[in-house]
Amino acid sequence: MVGAYMCFYSVGSALGAAAATQVYALWGWMAVSLLGALISETALVLWVLSRD
Repeated sequence: MVGAYMCFYSVGSALGAAAATQVYALWGWMAVSLLGALISETALVLWVLSRD
């Protein structure tokens, strides 16, 4: 179980870093901040929708 968690954590970190690098190169820090906010908002919506 811990191994699966670490695997998904690592993949998520890599994808986030790659996305942030591309967004920064194209549009700068404000866009990176907006990307982070969008990812957080998406996670919140998915959590709310998955509650019983």
